[in-house]
Amino acid sequence: MVINRDYVKVRLQKIECNYRGYYGTDIVEIAEELNVTPFGLKKQISKWAKADPSFAGFTYLRKHRPSITLDEFIEIKDRIQSNPLELKKHLLSDIRAKRELRGEDTLSTATFYRRAN
Repeated sequence: MVINRDYVKVRLQKIECNYRGYYGTDIVEIAEELNVTPFGLKKQISKWAKADPSFAGFTYLRKHRPSITLDEFIEIKDRIQSNPLELKKHLLSDIRAKRELRGEDTLSTATFYRRAN
């Protein structure tokens, strides 16, 4: 099956704008939409990157997106430094409420406490 090069390019450009690179999970999503294997799509992207400079500019970040954003990490550190006696449970509930408003997945308790300590 032939992979639609233009479709992949447009999708990767959109992802690149949002996240400054693409992740392995993005490749899996695109592969499912095109009914090809993720391995085949990744191999094809690497071939296109060698031949086409527009594909060479895409940045592969890693396999999975991080579960916590940089903004959330900074907020955790700032709030702990400004008020060390604040209960971490309240900080976690605030972050979860913000994520819920944005329509994102909730932050797991284990991930939060790893970053907060």
